[in-house]
Amino acid sequence: MFHKLVLAARAWLAERCLGHAAGIAFYTVLSLSPFLVLALASASFLVDRGVAIAQVRMLLAGLVGAQGAELVGNMIESANATHQSGVAAAIAI
Repeated sequence: MFHKLVLAARAWLAERCLGHAAGIAFYTVLSLSPFLVLALASASFLVDRGVAIAQVRMLLAGLVGAQGAELVGNMIESANATHQSGVAAAIAI
């Protein structure tokens, strides 16, 4: 049984799975920003934009940690800083 476990670990390392997992995580974080711009543009019709951004940051902090939530929150705020959130939402689609 131990031999099979060692073989599986060697095969896993030979395929460079750690690098692939890191790449998937990186692209997941990058793909969140356009989706969140679109979601916040839609949510701004119902609630204040600042409240929506604060809620998204709180939820993201539970998922990706405080630093990841801060990174995505800064991306969202910089997209909203142009005061053309409709254009940003259209591009995000």
